[in-house]
Amino acid sequence: MSESLSPNFTWLLTQLTRIEGVKPLPRAKARQLGARWDDEASVTDSRACVEALFTESGLQCLPWADRPSAESLPMLVIMPGLGLHLLHAGGPQQGWLLVGPTGRQRLRSFPDGVTFMPIRVCARSKDALTARALLRSIFFADRQWLVFATVATIVGNLLALGVSLYSMQVYDRVIPTHGISTLVVLTVAAGIAITLELLLKLARSAIVHASLSRIDESLSHGLFARFLRVRLDQLPPNVGVLSGQLRGYETLRGFVSMLALYLMADAPFALLFLVGIYWISGPQLASVVLVFLVVSLVVGLLFRRRIEAAAQAGMGSGNRKQGLLIEAVGGAEGIKSTGASWHFQSRWNNASRDAIEQDGTVRKLSEMASYLGASLQQAAYVVLVATGAYIAGDANITTGALVACSILSGRVLAPIGMLPGLLVQSGHAKAALKGLEDVFKLHQDNHAMASPLVPERIEGRFTLDDVTFAYGPEAPPIKLAKLVIASGEKVAILGTVGAGKSTLLRILAGLYQPHTGKVLLDDLDIQQIARERLCDDLGYLPQQVSLFAGSLRDNLLLGIPSVNDEALLSTAKATGLLDFVTRHPQGLDMRLADGGVGLSGGQRQLVALTRLVLAQPTLWLLDEPTASMDASTEARCLNVLVAAIRPTHTAVIVTHKPALLKLVDRIVVITPDGVAMDGPRDEILCQLEGRPKAAQATPPQPPAAPQLLLPIAFKRSVTS
Repeated sequence: MSESLSPNFTWLLTQLTRIEGVKPLPRAKARQLGARWDDEASVTDSRACVEALFTESGLQCLPWADRPSAESLPMLVIMPGLGLHLLHAGGPQQGWLLVGPTGRQRLRSFPDGVTFMPIRVCARSKDALTARALLRSIFFADRQWLVFATVATIVGNLLALGVSLYSMQVYDRVIPTHGISTLVVLTVAAGIAITLELLLKLARSAIVHASLSRIDESLSHGLFARFLRVRLDQLPPNVGVLSGQLRGYETLRGFVSMLALYLMADAPFALLFLVGIYWISGPQLASVVLVFLVVSLVVGLLFRRRIEAAAQAGMGSGNRKQGLLIEAVGGAEGIKSTGASWHFQSRWNNASRDAIEQDGTVRKLSEMASYLGASLQQAAYVVLVATGAYIAGDANITTGALVACSILSGRVLAPIGMLPGLLVQSGHAKAALKGLEDVFKLHQDNHAMASPLVPERIEGRFTLDDVTFAYGPEAPPIKLAKLVIASGEKVAILGTVGAGKSTLLRILAGLYQPHTGKVLLDDLDIQQIARERLCDDLGYLPQQVSLFAGSLRDNLLLGIPSVNDEALLSTAKATGLLDFVTRHPQGLDMRLADGGVGLSGGQRQLVALTRLVLAQPTLWLLDEPTASMDASTEARCLNVLVAAIRPTHTAVIVTHKPALLKLVDRIVVITPDGVAMDGPRDEILCQLEGRPKAAQATPPQPPAAPQLLLPIAFKRSVTS
């Protein structure tokens, strides 16, 4: 990477990776940012490039200064004509210690035009590994929207109080005296209040909408980034449930925003309106409303547990239903070819029945709570009017005051009417939060490491000591007591079905962490090496190739920095992919469906292998790279691999095809209990074929047609 970037920029990347908490940049992102860097650029352009780099690396972009500060060290320094430097120590008296690409120096002062920025890692909460912490940090990162929305709600409620007083004035002053001028003034004032209340509601809606859009964007980014960092062996088997858990942030976002406004604006005003009733009519009518307020609150709380339990059960049923749908869509071919439609229809009906039943329970409880709340509001109105009429003569309550109190009583009980909806959302939100917390409990790449290792060079020397791995507590474990692969060695992994060949490759790629033992890469624990750094040199080709929706070009350049069309077409021609591309009218712009549906297995493998060769890795991990190819395509791809895998590269190839063995010089035969055979290629082949070692005079020639390795002689040798 360094040969194509500015030395100043490459040096800065190296220095930043040594700061605790700084995220290592993937090679593609580093090249993208480095392409913008110019040592001769203006200070303004250099600042913009540095700020982009800091943002991607998890550093704060603090204000630039024109002079250094001992309290703000370390600082990044941009010196016009001299490039980038780091200021580590010093002061005006003893001089400043400056470190740059050419070494260190000490300066008493700096020339004009030099600019400084402190280096600070973005603060992270102690519990930043929880969904609750992520939500809290995003929701309260900018509290202004909540303050503005609350103020708008408060002022709107005050205006509503004024509209209630309008009726009292009309009944008490206008009607008895027939004061038309007073009526006009009061009506105009009420109209203005209604208009202002409408404008405030529209303003609150706009503020909340803009803020929730920002929150949505931040939440979706944070959760998807978290998902992408989950280690492969931690992913749950049910994709639908996982996708449902990740989508739970939508439910949480809606509930939190509604609850915040409810608690900060709507609910407190119920008490304010109650005080208004007391001020207008005295304690008798206020006590009537207070009693119904307490009764309504008790009724809502009685429904709380039942609604929340039903809502959580309904969300679980919905996730299972979604998982079954995803499973059926992905396996439609297998369902039709095996005649298993009735089986999946039965599972779907059961899942739908459960989901419908749970949703019906939630709806039933919610409607009951709403109906009771509405009945209580009506009963409160009737009792209030009856009480006011009964005591009107003794308490000097006017007709206008009684009308105003009846209007305000509705405002007092209105927040209680919102409780059923809040309770339903509360149940869904709790289930969603639990699902997100389950996702956040999954181990990530470089789990629990603030600053993973970023070695300058990866030689490709693997060491496995007492490694065991199992897919679940009841599955038999795969064991490897000792396996060493030297740097630059080319190794084939053979074994029967279920021996753990693909699992071994995933462990070597750092995608799986063994349950016991360690996997060392160049004497470093592979789980401690930054995932981004591994991806720079590691090329992993799985047996089941995954392609993604988009163009063929997008899939070929996935994760690769910049590749020009000449290199792309040259590699595609060598592997034989170009023949397929030229037959399509859109060429490299042909659209691929999800998973590469529409391409044969051989074509998908050809696309993945072409992409791998374009990436130019130094560590090759290939799992049956030509299993679905015909003989002629396989031969072309083998020639490409022979040219691409250099003597200094390390290659580990899982295969059942003898043709691929010409790429290796060593064969390791494994079983679930460990290594059964390990030695030079020719010697192991002699043992597998049951021939004496002396009979093998020349290296094995690949057969004309693909054949399967591991004949009966191998099975006898393993059992013996």
